[in-house]
Amino acid sequence: MKKLFLLYIIFIPAIIWGQTIDGDTYLNKIENEKQFKNFEGKPLSDKYGGATALKVVVDRTSGKIYFIDSKLYQYHYDFCTAILGETENLYDFNAINYQNDIRRKYILATINHYSSDNLYALEFAATEIFSKDVQWIYDLCKSNTFIGTKLMLFPRTNKQIEDIKIIAPTIPCVTADAIYKGLVYQPLVKNESYGYLRKIHLDSLKDKNIKSTDIILTNGSPNEMPLTRGVIVTEFQSPLSHITILCQNRNTPMMAYKLGFEDAHLQKLVGLPVHLIITQDTFYITLSTEELVKKYSSKIKNSKPLQLKIDTLISELISCEKLSYKSTYFAGGKAANFGELTKIRIDGEKLNMPCGAFVIPIHYYWNHITKNGFDTLIRNIYKDSLLQTNSTQLRAKLKSLRKQIEQAPFDSVLLSMIQNKLIATQCSTNRFRFRSSTNAEDIVGFGGAGLYESHTGILYDSVKSIARAIKKVWASTWTERAYLERGYFNINQTKVGMAILVNEAFGTEDINGVAITKNLYRETFHGIVVNMQKGETPVVSPPPNVTSEQEIIIDATEYHKKNTVVDYITFSNLNDGKPLLTKQQTEVLYKTLIAIKKHYYNNVLKLNDFLEYNKRLKSYVGAYESFAMDIEFKWLNGKLYVKQARVYND
Repeated sequence: MKKLFLLYIIFIPAIIWGQTIDGDTYLNKIENEKQFKNFEGKPLSDKYGGATALKVVVDRTSGKIYFIDSKLYQYHYDFCTAILGETENLYDFNAINYQNDIRRKYILATINHYSSDNLYALEFAATEIFSKDVQWIYDLCKSNTFIGTKLMLFPRTNKQIEDIKIIAPTIPCVTADAIYKGLVYQPLVKNESYGYLRKIHLDSLKDKNIKSTDIILTNGSPNEMPLTRGVIVTEFQSPLSHITILCQNRNTPMMAYKLGFEDAHLQKLVGLPVHLIITQDTFYITLSTEELVKKYSSKIKNSKPLQLKIDTLISELISCEKLSYKSTYFAGGKAANFGELTKIRIDGEKLNMPCGAFVIPIHYYWNHITKNGFDTLIRNIYKDSLLQTNSTQLRAKLKSLRKQIEQAPFDSVLLSMIQNKLIATQCSTNRFRFRSSTNAEDIVGFGGAGLYESHTGILYDSVKSIARAIKKVWASTWTERAYLERGYFNINQTKVGMAILVNEAFGTEDINGVAITKNLYRETFHGIVVNMQKGETPVVSPPPNVTSEQEIIIDATEYHKKNTVVDYITFSNLNDGKPLLTKQQTEVLYKTLIAIKKHYYNNVLKLNDFLEYNKRLKSYVGAYESFAMDIEFKWLNGKLYVKQARVYND
């Protein structure tokens, strides 16, 4: 019997590279869509899925326009040196021609095609300072392409948005938000896998027995997901959201497809073995076989265990100024990294950090677990092979364990020690945040973002008590998401210990954010990716239909500029589509993030724990650009506070 294969390709076109038109390397007119497609290439940045790019050069002396074969010439510089006889070095070429410089020879731009809504947008580098040249090149592109009056201008930075209203107010413009909203496909983790496609409503995810061989199609945006072969969601995600980071750490293919839950082609594949491929431009789903799913399963098993070190002997409540990354084994990854942050100076000043920070070491968690016999329960769960394959029963066992940890009596001597320590901090509040800090969290090879819980305790309060908060954090060591994630990385669950980082609880914050100190959208090219949101609404686990501000902060010194440039991807829909930070605040944020990156790159990476990471970095051409920190921050009363930092495990 012949096997039937069904192939489904999303309508965003896949790109065929390396073709030219009759040997031409450029055209002076693009007369139809076919010519555009033959000359279009990949955008240099992966900010938006399903986009293609046609590079444009205008010679300012001759007034001639060139539409470049963008598959043959990846950069404007390549074309200008090969065809137009340019002799400047790359550094000077960029500095002179990607902004309004009196020495400028060329106007350099790109026409990007966003296939979701068939939009053609003229775009300039983020460093471009708009002048009358913008009107000139827009008119040339409009009159020399089939696009004509449908061509839009896409100003990418706040400066460009402000300037175009004055310089060329008649040019039709499109905003970052409009482009973002018009997309239907977003590649989040580009990879491929084999598994069984399952369609599960978001509200039912926690109640289903999800298997590791499943590819989950769900409506909405889940904050967590058991180990699966792939994830398809219907809401666009921040690249720094918990679910995105989770899939990235696992290397699990993930994408957002707004039409996925109703798509007739996907419905035909539900319940069947499929082959899923996610690329920047499109995705493919092919009907597969059970044999191929099993074969793939044997390949992806994470056979190399991640070894944890644990120190249960140190019992002092230690102020974070005395901690460093070397303290991970007794203070946990979060507190150890917090200790590193206290060592950083910017212009001789410490970073703004929460008041009164200290750590309750793993020693006390270990005492609580062993004294009450919970270590036996943990070993029994870990050794039960049948339990590991039944998510319903495992969920029940872990829930029972957490409940027992929370209900067990709290050490009165420890409580007295903690209360005295809190009083001695002399913070301006009685509210303190008790934050998870395991030895399986914020460490190289295992980020653990969102796996554990933090809770607030109030000094002298009988309801939101200190003891209650601590026990709830201890219990969160055994959430289902944490247990499964550690299992995927072959971590010995009996070696996991929970310390607690304690600091003052903030009031209502003005802005909260997360940053990755490298350009996630363009490899080895400078830039910091920042996601922010107004007020308390979280960036990493946002409510439905809430969009955060997403941007790339670029150091513009390569273009002979003193300040940073912000390349916006989306604006917060809670802030009327306006930037959350002022120019001055952006400079402060960038300077702080770079200081943290440099400290870790120059100091922490030398530790033995980072031997494997360093080997990987050395294989990159630009090791510093490839290295990144994952940093959480907030703005409160006009001040920037750093909440935590970890090495970014990409």
